[in-house]
Amino acid sequence: MAIVIFAVAVAMYLLVSHNFYNVQKPSQQELTLQQEANLLRLGRRFDEAIARDQAIVDLHGVLSAWATTEIASMKKLLEQETSLMADGKVAENQSDLTRAKTDYQQVIDLHAARELEAIESFNAVNQKMSGATDAEIAQKNFANGVTAFNHGEYAMAKASFDQVLTRTPPNWPQRAQAQDYARRAGNRSQQQQHFTQAQNYFNGKNYDAAREEARQAINSQDPDPVLVQQTQELIARIPSAPVPAPSPGQPSPAPEIQGLMRNAEALLQQGQFKGALDKAASIEQLKGDAGALRQAIRTAEETRYQELNSQYLSTDKQNASQLQDLLVAFQQFEQNAVSRQADSKKYCDQISSEIAALSAIRASSPTPAPAPPAAVVPLGNPADVQAVLNRYAQAVANGDLAGVKAVRQLGPSDEKKMADSLKAMKGRGFALRNCITPEITGDTAKASCDTVLTGSKDTPPGHHTFSLMRVNGQWIIIS
Repeated sequence: MAIVIFAVAVAMYLLVSHNFYNVQKPSQQELTLQQEANLLRLGRRFDEAIARDQAIVDLHGVLSAWATTEIASMKKLLEQETSLMADGKVAENQSDLTRAKTDYQQVIDLHAARELEAIESFNAVNQKMSGATDAEIAQKNFANGVTAFNHGEYAMAKASFDQVLTRTPPNWPQRAQAQDYARRAGNRSQQQQHFTQAQNYFNGKNYDAAREEARQAINSQDPDPVLVQQTQELIARIPSAPVPAPSPGQPSPAPEIQGLMRNAEALLQQGQFKGALDKAASIEQLKGDAGALRQAIRTAEETRYQELNSQYLSTDKQNASQLQDLLVAFQQFEQNAVSRQADSKKYCDQISSEIAALSAIRASSPTPAPAPPAAVVPLGNPADVQAVLNRYAQAVANGDLAGVKAVRQLGPSDEKKMADSLKAMKGRGFALRNCITPEITGDTAKASCDTVLTGSKDTPPGHHTFSLMRVNGQWIIIS
């Protein structure tokens, strides 16, 4: 977790460098640039962070050597990331999927600028190893991108649509739509970065920088109106005149504070965010500054949550083993999370219900009624399949068990579980969205849709692949 280690190192540097400051004190300009560089790196805006550090070097002041080291560290990280991504793409083109997967995993572990791209590429390789084609991967990424965009997760949406554009030919039917989504997601992702940076500068009392970031957030192309409103509210809180920064002289930190910082660093590397936050509170009780540590905790937790969220979107919901592995990962995250604990619990509940549904289907294994013999198998109309799915979604939304049974085959145990599920879902709404055009082969069909609880905005969407069979000329859902 390179970015986390860096953030903690910055916090420790600020606490333990008092002897150096007692000899020579950095100028206020150096301190301001240092703060901006640190926050930009935490936001993964490495090019801008390097520019701030270079400005420190050009001042030839006390922090010049420190800034030179940071520039070299960031450039090395970015070069390593670029090299691994390039090798991963070459390996994938050569069908050396094991090597490609290893390269992408190493990029993910760097937690640098292209982490989301690496996650999407890693997931694509996994699908290829399971037999999926580029077209199938692109279709799934398109659906995932739309879901992420609608949830305001613009960086993740951009990564998904970039994968679509990489893996589809120029005449792919939805390519123009994917290009538009990628453009809009890219603009709004930058808007989110500016807003987050403005918040960070505001919290650090760097009000001039906060105003500039807020201005860029508001003036973004095709902005998210909600983010514009939030940015305007932040601007209203910025004092009209900058508040003088505190004196750069640092009090001699107690040995206990240094020990707590080292403990916090170890906990963050292990993903124990609650434990690290406890150490931050202890540091503050000793009159130490834990601001950089708290920021590192927030960044590390959010990064891990987004990784798990992306894994969920790309997981095969019909694969019980994959779901179980993901459930364990979310459970571990939930135990250690701070701000994302409630969100991770919802994922745990969602995945547990999906695993239970798979187990129930396999246990009952109902035998569908045989279709009467026919001399010619009629051609299937995807619209007929979609109509059945729509009727099913409406019946679930209305809590209508009879309506569900009219379009879905249920064994005795399945019927009881469905009745219980309908009661539990009452008032929460239900809909199928972003459905992929059904694939029909003779008297069988498959269709994938996002499952959305429309009355529960905090519940993340699921994804389900429906299997259908045509019986006596009518389509019925069998799983």
